[in-house]
Amino acid sequence: SHWVGCAWFYIGTSQTAGNKWTALAGLECNGEICEEVTVWDKFVASIYWALTTMTTVGYGDITPNTTAERIWTICVFLMG
Repeated sequence: SHWVGCAWFYIGTSQTAGNKWTALAGLECNGEICEEVTVWDKFVASIYWALTTMTTVGYGDITPNTTAERIWTICVFLMG
């Protein structure tokens, strides 16, 4: 789940679309990761998504919003 969470965070931060999960989860300020967001905050949000996606169908609070995020989520559903 660690690597799945890392990939999820990378996908969220590597896109330029404003509707990506990192923005909707409150981790971004003006299109960049907020300075006050700690590594721990990033890790917990990513691992939380990975574990809920791999063990259930998710809770719906952190959701895939771009095509790349949806493709990764489908892959994780199939792995989990």
